[in-house]
Amino acid sequence: MSFVVRCFSLLLLIISGTVSAAPLVMAFSESAPWKMYSESSGYGGIDVEVAKIVAQRLGVELQIKPAPLARCLEMIRHGEADLMTNIIMSPDRTQFIRYLDVPYQHESDKVFYLRADSHLDVSRYEDLYGLEIGTKRGAIYSRRFDLDTALHKRDVAVPLRNFKKLLLGRVDVVVSTESEGDYLLKQNGLTHHFKKAALRFNQPLAVYMGLSRQSRFVERAPEFERVLAELVASGELEQIKQRYLSRAG
Repeated sequence: MSFVVRCFSLLLLIISGTVSAAPLVMAFSESAPWKMYSESSGYGGIDVEVAKIVAQRLGVELQIKPAPLARCLEMIRHGEADLMTNIIMSPDRTQFIRYLDVPYQHESDKVFYLRADSHLDVSRYEDLYGLEIGTKRGAIYSRRFDLDTALHKRDVAVPLRNFKKLLLGRVDVVVSTESEGDYLLKQNGLTHHFKKAALRFNQPLAVYMGLSRQSRFVERAPEFERVLAELVASGELEQIKQRYLSRAG
């Protein structure tokens, strides 16, 4: 009988070791300067650096799985990925995302970009009606804007494509998170081609990391929160952010 018990205990140890060795899969959708990819340097950005630190301190391997934003959300919904970053809380998302209760951003200004030679006046929300508006598929901007079916929104999976469409006159205005839009334009030498409209959504808005409710790591959510809280309290997270955000200024 003792032999059976020993064999069973060994089997449990093997299974336990396999589970603990499972990588933390991060659903990755490009959103400069938070999440970026290049053939020369691979995956990088604020979120990637933070995720690597979190994984290291929790003793797990980080594996990055790239996909457009909308697909990343589905990966999290179905447990095909464990971790997602740079997400805003919404009632529908909380059904499949266990948000880590340590927001690492407290604002996410949304701005409207026009061509530099545009004569459009976009200073009030009502000015958006009748315009072709470039948006990012799966993104959240503001409750009113997101639910407004009277607006002509044209979404794309790759944010830079919106600005190219704006240059070609295929959309009238592009809405983007300001940090992402400014970074993309500067890095691609396009800043002088665009200007910002007076209209912007700049209410305080918390931005989170979250775990799939289908993930094996969801039970370790308090550990993730502890590490994030340490990064915030020590100022390490802010240093990482400023290193990237200064390049978009």
